[in-house]
Amino acid sequence: MRRILFNLLSILLIYRIYGFSFSDSYVRILRNETFDNTVRDGKWVVFFQNTPFSNRNEMNINVDYLAAKYNGEIGIGYVDCSADSALCERMSVRTVPWIKYVVANGIHDFYGRQSLRSLVDMCDALNVESITYFDSKEGYDQLVHSSDVVFICAYDDSERSKRLITEFRNISDSLLLYTVFGATNSLFHVFPPIQLPFVIRIEDGVDPMYYQGDLHGEEALSDWIRQRTLPLLPEYRGKAFSDIVQSGKQTFLLAVNSAFLLDPHRMAEIKQILRSLPVRYKKRIAYAYLDGEEWGEYLTQFGVRAEDVPCGVVWNERTGIYYPQVKIERDAISAYLEAIMNDRMQPVLASSVRFYYSQFVTSFMKLPFITRFFLSISFVFALAAMTLKVIFFYMPPEKSAPPVAKREETPREGLRRRRK
Repeated sequence: MRRILFNLLSILLIYRIYGFSFSDSYVRILRNETFDNTVRDGKWVVFFQNTPFSNRNEMNINVDYLAAKYNGEIGIGYVDCSADSALCERMSVRTVPWIKYVVANGIHDFYGRQSLRSLVDMCDALNVESITYFDSKEGYDQLVHSSDVVFICAYDDSERSKRLITEFRNISDSLLLYTVFGATNSLFHVFPPIQLPFVIRIEDGVDPMYYQGDLHGEEALSDWIRQRTLPLLPEYRGKAFSDIVQSGKQTFLLAVNSAFLLDPHRMAEIKQILRSLPVRYKKRIAYAYLDGEEWGEYLTQFGVRAEDVPCGVVWNERTGIYYPQVKIERDAISAYLEAIMNDRMQPVLASSVRFYYSQFVTSFMKLPFITRFFLSISFVFALAAMTLKVIFFYMPPEKSAPPVAKREETPREGLRRRRK
């Protein structure tokens, strides 16, 4: 008996020393050749690292835990970018670790935190249905208050409704981590008396927006939902940061402290101030907030110090331009944004390199495609020619033997040579 226990303990010790675990069988090591066929069915979470899975760093231990916890309910994949760079390049992996999730054969980036708790929350969200169906007023109230932004599809038994709910379900699968989707075939007094089917967007229980466009165009509904996924005042990180930067808008960034974040009435008051602003502001400016205490170092690049928080500042991530800060007060914010919209406030340039690079890229992309193509080819050839010129200029000359000086022969030596 002692020998059996000793052998078991030895095996466990060897597993721990060499970084193995009993749940490794649940983690699929994905390759470029097998990736598409493997993640085709079901829901998957794929982790991209630049080390083998046997390297027991913090992320790999979390992957191991998730694989054991969900035990096949959600597929857990792992890609070693150092060994399979082609797959990471094809998946547009910019940095490591990078996380993607796959739902209904659609591959999406995960912009949330990478702590174990956030990863568990992500997997829990993937492990449920993307649409919550309800048929009562109580179910509607519970759904609306479960998230800042809620999309609801109201449908009936018509063919148009079937097409719409199918499109709505496909969109909800790809965005289920970032907002809440619901559907009902029962009308309540909260819905307007308009013809079914339709999609309604509700934020904080108010601000309803309706979609009744071309029901045959899935892309139209997809664009409509994606452009309205963010709440009025999102946190300036993750998907919100990516969407705002890609939109090219300036950001009215509110740097708040813990007193604001812990007091829902203050945040609700800020949202009320933003809702009272003219709608035309949102065409050029996006609203977001950030924890000024946690991100103090990031905020210093546009003049916000720790003692200035809470405050607001308009900032453009692409161009590096920002405006002087403003206090979080209704009248001050209104006058501040009005001056920016009417170009009556002088901006500050945080980074001249970023500004001129942005201006160059913007002007270059306005050119016709054929012009951009020939300019790019010309630039490549000019760069290659300059590189070769520099290489040959600094290349050391080949070493050659010094010339041998000829000794003048005497008359007697010349006579002997001629006789020979």
